[in-house]
Amino acid sequence: MKTEIDLNTYTNVALDRVLKSLNEASQTPFEKAIPIPSAVNHSIKFYNHEQERIFNQEWICIGRCDEIPAPGDYLTHEIAGTPVLAVRQESGEIIGFVNACAHRFTCLVKERSGHTFAFTCPNHAWTYGIDGQLNHAPFMDSKPGFKLKKNNLEALHTESWEGFLYITLSKKPSKSITKSLENFRENIVGQYDMSSYKTVIRESMS
Repeated sequence: MKTEIDLNTYTNVALDRVLKSLNEASQTPFEKAIPIPSAVNHSIKFYNHEQERIFNQEWICIGRCDEIPAPGDYLTHEIAGTPVLAVRQESGEIIGFVNACAHRFTCLVKERSGHTFAFTCPNHAWTYGIDGQLNHAPFMDSKPGFKLKKNNLEALHTESWEGFLYITLSKKPSKSITKSLENFRENIVGQYDMSSYKTVIRESMS
């Protein structure tokens, strides 16, 4: 009974105990299914583990490509506490960036979506092109060794799959999202032509 109470009510329960219980629940046959420990919803240690192992490493869907059809259109999102920005380029490609100025890490864009020709930091007016290149940094030209090209926005790995837009914070993703979901596309969703879908409404539970 004590173990059950710990796993279901105690926010600092040992991580290995939560993972062990979760693993046992996930491998139980469906007809003998047992509930996963509710600690996965409130354990501080499990939350941090999940952030590090999943949200900081894996591909996260932030929206649909059709939401930003024209060059300069953008979407913003947050992944594991990191603000991210996806921008449609003149070439038609979509590039993801950390949504923060390279100077003081101030958030550049607070709107959920929009259109722009440049991103300007509200603090010191550093201005970036939609390609993430720093084009203007007032008064910094007098600073010894300062170079615009060394202060661009941090680019993030970005891919699209069936019209969905994915970004990962990982510097070296283990596998592309297309390869990861290939079997899922071939065996289940490929018949639905989801890449042609158009976004009608967006709702958030947060």
